[in-house]
Amino acid sequence: MATNNNLPRDGTEGESVSQERAQSEAVPERVGGGGRTEGLIAAAMAIVLIATAVASWRSSDLGSRAGDAERLGMIQSIQQQDFLNLDWQLAYQEAGNAQRHLLAEAEVRAMEISGDRGLEAQAANQRKYVLANLALLAEPLSSDPAYARADGSLDIAQRFADLQAQNADLAALDPEGAFIQAEYYQSQQRSYFVGAVLLALSLFWLGLAEITRGKARITGLVMGVLVFLFGLAWIAGVEVLWALARWVEA
Repeated sequence: MATNNNLPRDGTEGESVSQERAQSEAVPERVGGGGRTEGLIAAAMAIVLIATAVASWRSSDLGSRAGDAERLGMIQSIQQQDFLNLDWQLAYQEAGNAQRHLLAEAEVRAMEISGDRGLEAQAANQRKYVLANLALLAEPLSSDPAYARADGSLDIAQRFADLQAQNADLAALDPEGAFIQAEYYQSQQRSYFVGAVLLALSLFWLGLAEITRGKARITGLVMGVLVFLFGLAWIAGVEVLWALARWVEA
């Protein structure tokens, strides 16, 4: 009778195949290739992305504030110049009125001492009406001794300084302060740029860890976290230092 050669002789062949499969499934994963490491990388990247978004918003906000302060400085510079022009114009207008008052008064005095009754009557009429009106227009240069120089001329510069001091709208303008504030925000924004570069470098290392395996993955994860922490410390330091600077200036 013929024997069947396809049948296992004692079942040892089937057991060998099962053992090989079990051994292949029991092979440990390579270093850094587990799901736990991938989860850490994903969590780290999410945190870095959130921090980068916040830092970008803060940097954009500082740039916006710098632009607003710079525009305010330019507007106030124009307004300041307009006020100065108006004050100079008023000072010279008052000086012109004071000059006309002095000339009219000298003419009236000459008529008063002329000995001519007609001229004397005319002088009295001009002193009563013309000189009185000119004196009002020439105020305060015509009456305030603070504006009279020793040589008889008028101190227009002093009158201009007084007009400036009396102009509340002009005193409220501070274009230099606005420009200083703009420079302050721009400097803080430049400092934030360094932090943004560090956060981007952290994303590079984490991305490298995402696509590699083994020790390279662990190295990328560690470097990414360290660079991120350094960038975070840099940004926090920028905020603290500029807050202290504002406090000292105040």
